[in-house]
Amino acid sequence: MLGSTFQTTIKNLLVSLQYAFQNLIEATMLLLAALGPLAVGGSLLPVAAKAIFAWITGFLSMGIAKISFNLIVVLNANVIMGAPAQDGSLDPDLMWFFMFVGILAPILSLALAGAGGFAVFSAISNTSSWVKDKI
Repeated sequence: MLGSTFQTTIKNLLVSLQYAFQNLIEATMLLLAALGPLAVGGSLLPVAAKAIFAWITGFLSMGIAKISFNLIVVLNANVIMGAPAQDGSLDPDLMWFFMFVGILAPILSLALAGAGGFAVFSAISNTSSWVKDKI
C-alpha cells in the first residue's frame, strides 16, 4: 500500500525510537547511580521523609523498565525467528515488529515500571509504619 521508500523511512524512525528509548533508560540509570550519595546523605538528616526510599524506588523502577523492555523485544524476536520454520516460503513483513519495538514496548515497559515502583514504594512505606506500630 505504501511505497518502499516511505516504509523504509518509517522503519528507520521506529528503530531510532527504540534505540533512543534504550539510551534514555541507560542515561537515567547512570544519573540515578550518580545521585545515590546525595540520597544517602539526605537520609541522614533528621527529617521525617527519607530520600533513600525515593532513590531506591527510582533505581528499581528503571531496572524493571530495562528488564521488561528487553524481555518484550526478545519474545517478539523469538516469534520472528520461529515464523520461517512454520512456512519457509513466506517472506514475513516485519512492520508489526518495528511498531511494537518502537512504540508499544516502551509504553508497556514504562507502565510495568511505574506499577513496580509504586509497589516497592508502598511496601517500604507500609513496612516503616508497621515497624512504628510494633515499637
